[in-house]
Amino acid sequence: MSKKRFLRFLFCMVVIFQISCYFGKPEVVYFDGHMHTTHSDGSGSIADLKEVALARNLDAVFVTNHAKSIIDVDEWNDIVDSCGALSEEEFLMIPSFEITGSEGLLCRDHVLAWGVESPFVGDPVNGSVPEEVWPSPSNPYGTGPLYPENIREWTDWIHDNNGLAVHNHTTGTTQLSYNVDFIEVINMSHIKDFARFAEMAGFSEDDAWNLGLLFNSFSVYGDRYLQMIVDMPNPYNPGTTIQLPLQQALYLGTALIGDMGENSGGAQWLGYGLPENLIGSEAMPGAPLNSWDDLLMAYINGEIDHPVYCVANSDSHNTANIDVGSADYDDSDVGEAKNGVFLSHLDKRSLLCAISRGNLFATSGPSIYFDVNRKIMGETLKIGAKGKKPVSLTLSVDSESPTALLVTVDIIKNGEVIHSVQPMASEYQLVLKDEVSEDCYYRVEVTSLEGADNRPRFAYGNPVFIDFSGKKPCVRH
Repeated sequence: MSKKRFLRFLFCMVVIFQISCYFGKPEVVYFDGHMHTTHSDGSGSIADLKEVALARNLDAVFVTNHAKSIIDVDEWNDIVDSCGALSEEEFLMIPSFEITGSEGLLCRDHVLAWGVESPFVGDPVNGSVPEEVWPSPSNPYGTGPLYPENIREWTDWIHDNNGLAVHNHTTGTTQLSYNVDFIEVINMSHIKDFARFAEMAGFSEDDAWNLGLLFNSFSVYGDRYLQMIVDMPNPYNPGTTIQLPLQQALYLGTALIGDMGENSGGAQWLGYGLPENLIGSEAMPGAPLNSWDDLLMAYINGEIDHPVYCVANSDSHNTANIDVGSADYDDSDVGEAKNGVFLSHLDKRSLLCAISRGNLFATSGPSIYFDVNRKIMGETLKIGAKGKKPVSLTLSVDSESPTALLVTVDIIKNGEVIHSVQPMASEYQLVLKDEVSEDCYYRVEVTSLEGADNRPRFAYGNPVFIDFSGKKPCVRH
């Protein structure tokens, strides 16, 4: 073969490879996995939920009413039938439920059950829901149990029934023993609730919103920001502020809200023990918070047998009387936090399988495509040989808004940022070379700034795992 013919052949092979890669790249479908209707504490019907979800360009929703609000098997069957009747070829409504222990701002014992056929334990007609069979222990210091051991009973039951367990609005309280499959790294309703409470405690609207985002970030970063000093409005001298670590400001603020008659369950606490001299309080026990990277490293180190992936959900309760063509359309939380899952064909089984593998990114705005040697998010790259091995990281990020800019893009390896850029553009692409010599993972975090309201949006890609040991499974269920 002549050199000219060889070069032409090589060029054709490259083009064919690029085309095959392009068309072989899985499509992205979006779902919101946490929302409520009139079957629990939501304002709208399942049909109302569908209308808003379609307007927000979602491809699927999990209808997750509180299990304890579902009166009997007839009501559950009504939910299942409604979801089935309203589902279409290109839009799915999947009946699910939320196992709900305590109420209040710090609910450490709420778990979504995705893919479970019935919320009733044992007898499908006369059985009780999980939170009745395994109730939450009491907590004298606030509304959520400090150490909700009941969660393991719930997650074991979910897994026994071929479901996926999601720890909701965790604020960093997820323990390895809970055996959950996912944590919510974004819960839009929780962000808004906390911001509302912060405004009641005297913070400005912007400061309250930022505190809501910071509070939500405990799910990702654990106790990283607990001791950050905040200027808190002084309840004992109006018009002045006092400087307190965020952890103590949280306790004082929720105590004040409780005194104001709000149904917040009194003072709330996070993380390490509360000192005795804080505003006359007694000492309180505590436990360190776990970051998402702590949970992922536990999988890398063999402490747990499956990774804990991330999701983002709206936790919407407000879909009644929403005219999607009017100004109050923004009053609904549906789809403000969602997940982009890599999927070539939309059906219930395929969607649940892709979710269980972690083939998704969690977002309140930007989209992420990320792979390592063509292994996408949630997958495992197995490397049998010992020694250092080169890997290629491919990343593509889009702000998904004409008025948004990508502010930061971080690539994280085993909990440490190894590459950080500030694109200040609506799109960003990167191919990065690295070396691996032991079990590890790579993941991506993105922050964008929305020009319309000047508020940040976030996206978190699930990790790609590198397996030298040959012991880590590629899928979990």
